[in-house]
Amino acid sequence: MPIDIMHRSQELGARIAAARAAQGLSPDALADRLGVRPETVARWEQGASAPRGNKLQMLAGLLGLPLTALLSDAAPATEPAAEGDTAAALLDEIRAAQMLIRQGTDRVQAAEARLRTLLTPGDPSQ
Repeated sequence: MPIDIMHRSQELGARIAAARAAQGLSPDALADRLGVRPETVARWEQGASAPRGNKLQMLAGLLGLPLTALLSDAAPATEPAAEGDTAAALLDEIRAAQMLIRQGTDRVQAAEARLRTLLTPGDPSQ
């Protein structure tokens, strides 16, 4: 893993761990609520791996944070939600959906590339 990505993954892991602890959840309880193994949560918190977009959105919801609070270096707001926060929540949801779309697009492109290799004229494997 390149150093910059590893550093960002560690920062995300630290934010996940801090938010989990602030909610009074154990790593096992968070894993159970997310439908993942406790080892997965431990790897996220250690920065050894990072959750995918759908799990990030679930994490944010379970931890009572906007998605941007998990993804950005800025400290999460500790004030109660205000009327103006509705737009921010929608923006978080849009960004999470965009991340999922990008991941889906990557998977579709990879599958299309594999299909093209199968359908190449003159391919002896057909």
